[in-house]
Order: sequence, then structure tokens, then C-alpha cells
Amino acid sequence: MEDVVAKANAYWESTVKEIKSYNGERRNAPKMITTSQIRKFLTAVNSVANKVTIFKAQNQGIKELSDDLAAEIKYLQVPLVYQAGRESSRDRTIKDFIKKTNIIEYINSIGTDLKAFETFAKYIEALVAYHKYYGGKDK
Repeated sequence: MEDVVAKANAYWESTVKEIKSYNGERRNAPKMITTSQIRKFLTAVNSVANKVTIFKAQNQGIKELSDDLAAEIKYLQVPLVYQAGRESSRDRTIKDFIKKTNIIEYINSIGTDLKAFETFAKYIEALVAYHKYYGGKDK
């Protein structure tokens, strides 16, 4: 199993270092995604995870998700890319987050693989936890 905890920690560690490297110069310094932005995504992932849990309980021993659940998982990328599209050309916080965390690639690689979705959900939880640990705020 992929070490998603280490991967999430490494992402935030490098992001914080990058922000600190600007030595107080705020104009061009990268910003951290806000708590509400990342938690909103976690809520969407948890909503799908609850449906997956119910599906697993009803289909014990199954390793593949239904096509409907796979479609819901794939749809998780829509709110992310919408938020990224709303950013100004100077503020690329969400676009950078999506790119550096490989979230879209993760989502696209899940398909109907139950284990892959569970790993992805843990990765998102770890990203939220380390965001808080490294001082992520709403502004």
C-alpha cells in the first residue's frame, strides 16, 4: 500500500518551505489553500466514502465498485477544477494544489478499484490533517 501519510506530509512540508523562502515578500509568494477549501473537498470525498461503505456492507467480499460509484468518484474532480478556474491569473493556489498533489490523476486512476478509492480517501484525510499541522488557516 502506498504511504499516503508520508506523501501528504512531504507536500505540506515543501509548500511551507516554498512560502517561507520568500522572506516576507508577499506579492509573489505562493499561498496555502484555505481550510474551508480543503475541508469542502474532504466533505465531498467523505460523502462518497459513506456510499462506498454501504456498498461494501451490501456486497461483502467484493473488490470492484459499481459503475455508479465509479462515476461519483470521477465527478469529485469537477468542484476542484471549477474552483481552480475561478482563480485569478495571479492567484494559482488551487491550481498549484491540484498539480502538486496529483489529485486529478489519483481520481482518474481509481476506476472501479475499491482499494484504490480507500487509499485516495486516506490521502485526502492526511492532506487535511497536515494542512492543519503546518498552520493552514482560512486566510
